[in-house]
Amino acid sequence: MKSVLQIIYSFNEASPVCHAILERISKEINLKLKSLKTLSTTKWAYRSEAIEAVKNNYSALLLCFEEISNKTNLSRVRAKAKGLIFQMKTFDFIFSMHILSPVLIMIQKVNASLQSPNLDLLSTVSLVKSLREHLSKLRSYDNNFIVIYNVIVSVCQRNLISIPEVKKRKFTRKIDENSIH
Repeated sequence: MKSVLQIIYSFNEASPVCHAILERISKEINLKLKSLKTLSTTKWAYRSEAIEAVKNNYSALLLCFEEISNKTNLSRVRAKAKGLIFQMKTFDFIFSMHILSPVLIMIQKVNASLQSPNLDLLSTVSLVKSLREHLSKLRSYDNNFIVIYNVIVSVCQRNLISIPEVKKRKFTRKIDENSIH
């Protein structure tokens, strides 16, 4: 996921032609283009922004890369565009993007607050505790996952991406030592 996001950014930003095609397509489909962001190894906020930008621009990016792969005479550029389309049109990519997005947004908000020069220790502990509780809630409520999963399925269906069959989990029964007499 991380490398695909970086390649999308590099491919689009390194070429003024690609960037112009993306802007034209976004206007044609009435999409307010969100600036693509590079990934940073040190700044987590950039990861959130990078995922949000690709998520927001997803349909325009696909159309842009399809146009480039169909019209360019440069085999290297065509291959890279087709490779990006292939990566972006996988269930795993869509799933990762939509699952990571809310988590990274929460982390980004706390991260921004933690950088305040007026922050005291009590507020810091409170912010971190709040983040932990929110992440725990996001993880523990089945409804949260179902809502996100339904969005993922919708995106996959719109883009003709196959959805893997959900496997039923097998639960092991542990015998409680107290129940054996």
